[in-house]
Amino acid sequence: MRAIIVITYHAVLLNLFVTVSGFGGYIAAKECTQRLSCSVSRSSATDNIDSVKDEMKLPSELEQLCKLFAMMRGEKERYMKLLQLANTLAPVDESVLVPENVVPGCLSTVHVDCSVSDDEVKQDKVIHFVGESDGLLTKGLLALLVKGLSGCTIEEIEAVDPTFIRLAKIDQSLTPSRNNGFLNMLGVMKAKARKAVSEAKSTTTTELKPMYNAILSKLTTSLQPSEIELIDNSHEHAGHAGFDNNSTESHFKLYIVSHLFEGIPLVKRHQVIYALLPDVMKQIHALQIQAKAPSEL
Repeated sequence: MRAIIVITYHAVLLNLFVTVSGFGGYIAAKECTQRLSCSVSRSSATDNIDSVKDEMKLPSELEQLCKLFAMMRGEKERYMKLLQLANTLAPVDESVLVPENVVPGCLSTVHVDCSVSDDEVKQDKVIHFVGESDGLLTKGLLALLVKGLSGCTIEEIEAVDPTFIRLAKIDQSLTPSRNNGFLNMLGVMKAKARKAVSEAKSTTTTELKPMYNAILSKLTTSLQPSEIELIDNSHEHAGHAGFDNNSTESHFKLYIVSHLFEGIPLVKRHQVIYALLPDVMKQIHALQIQAKAPSEL
């Protein structure tokens, strides 16, 4: 409706200028209406993005970049903006430029990697991307993704719909192969983000289990087991008499198979394990042991 009203206004304005000023007025009116048309076009592009941004689930930084590209007047302007973005991509360390960080299916050689940090505002882990490309246009696309996705949680990154490139009209400036390369970059960045967050959470969990780690480390080194399984079942004893509420590691079940147990009585096997864990045994309530020799399996 707004576009129809503005177009009607254009026609009235044009007729008015022609009537008052003749041909010179016509030229002036034409220039004026062209400027108004450009304004309407950019406004419509913004409205279009606003109407679908929730459906696209774009992070705020990526959404702003998407709006910026959509409001540009043509492919040339978008192309130049991508080249400008390429120059903003920070240099990377040599450790990033390794084969495992190469994005497959790109015309240029593209490397991308990420790291994870804790964000106090989001109260979650966020991902920070770095990357490099030997092709300037591809580097611009990479910079768009690095800038738009860095500082996001894994949930925000996973939710990004790759079709936003059409909404931003960037695809109009790309060949089909470059469009595919763009999709590959986004796919690799999502995969790397998942892996980085998973490893970060695993490290955090391990750091919070010193008794568990100490038992596994000592027994693995000393007894060279062919099989070992340690289960922390402390939660099953919460609230029991003698349970220390300040301790999160109190009860364990151990299953271990070692050739060093061949010919050794069961009681002696337990004594060996206890002797290897003097500090741990002082800090936990119980270690339930099932120790076997390979010949007993």
